[in-house]
Amino acid sequence: MEVLEGIHPRIKVVRDVVHTNDESEAFDNTHQDRKRILLATSEGINIQTQQLDKGDNITRLTQMLPHIPLETIKRLVDEFDAAPGDPERITIGYQNQPVTRILTKLLPSEAQPPPSSYEQIGHVAHLNLRSVHLPYGKLIGSVMLDRLQPSIRTVVNKLGEVGEHGASLYFDLTKVYWCTRLEGERTYMIKNEFKNNQLIADAFCGVGALCIRAALAKGCRVVANDLNPDAVAYCKDSAAKNGIDVTQREMFSVQRGDARDFIMNLGMGVAESSTTAEASASNLPHHLILNFPLDSPSFLNALRWWPSGEKIDTPPRVHVYTFARGDETQTAAEVAIDLVADGLLPEGEGNISIHLDAMYKRERSVMQHQESWLFA
Repeated sequence: MEVLEGIHPRIKVVRDVVHTNDESEAFDNTHQDRKRILLATSEGINIQTQQLDKGDNITRLTQMLPHIPLETIKRLVDEFDAAPGDPERITIGYQNQPVTRILTKLLPSEAQPPPSSYEQIGHVAHLNLRSVHLPYGKLIGSVMLDRLQPSIRTVVNKLGEVGEHGASLYFDLTKVYWCTRLEGERTYMIKNEFKNNQLIADAFCGVGALCIRAALAKGCRVVANDLNPDAVAYCKDSAAKNGIDVTQREMFSVQRGDARDFIMNLGMGVAESSTTAEASASNLPHHLILNFPLDSPSFLNALRWWPSGEKIDTPPRVHVYTFARGDETQTAAEVAIDLVADGLLPEGEGNISIHLDAMYKRERSVMQHQESWLFA
């Protein structure tokens, strides 16, 4: 029945026959297991809204179901006592209807047919809207959220604008990586870690969500890097559209390159321009972000090219994100600690004792037995 396609939960088309007490007494035991079948062909609906012609059941069923062969209808009547029932009204509410049907009713004729497919990644629905749909993007997204929650929490166009705490980001999802689940972590960093006017270095900046938000919310200076040229281009474009002057490189600078070289150059650059180790360390970023959980700890050895200085008032704070999976011998936290330690310590068999002012926290569960951890 086309009219009921896509309805959720599905309408039960085979139902028990409910009789009044008088009707129940009139039926013998052979009729107690009779079922009521809802038929909603277009012809059936049209006829049910009219007064059916008087006549035997075969004639009436033939009128209601013109596509069923006459011999089949005769068998249903003769062998199973089939008979047409009274019309039954079914109310299909907003929450039961598929997204495409709702949008068909809401969108104007020039935006028909509505978008009918999307790609789901986690809790995010990625649409590829045609130009005729773009003016109604917010309506389309709102309907999808209404109908598809909790499995869908965010709806974005593959090429379009994403808003996050006052920052607008522009990118094509087919060319860059984007994860809405990291929004909470970005908010944590800006509220709890970054201070006004600090220098932030992001080695894996992506489309620049953290960098742009830090610049807007805290007036932070930003030096950023990503290996993906499209991500770098979108980061610069989004920063400019948010009112950030990207021509002042000392305030907001984004480059494309290898993250290890980026980290090393941060240290070697200030060392060459300073006369003492303490002065060099003072010119380092206040925060270095390594948000590449698959392999962030392996980039920590690039810090050996940074100057050291015990008298520095505010040592740089390095934020390392890593995945860790616990087992029978180690917890996920212990595995994460070992990964960070391996990245910091040079290769060799000697024992080295170092002091670290470190903190770590479990960020989120990624999959079964695997967690994301943040070390600072």
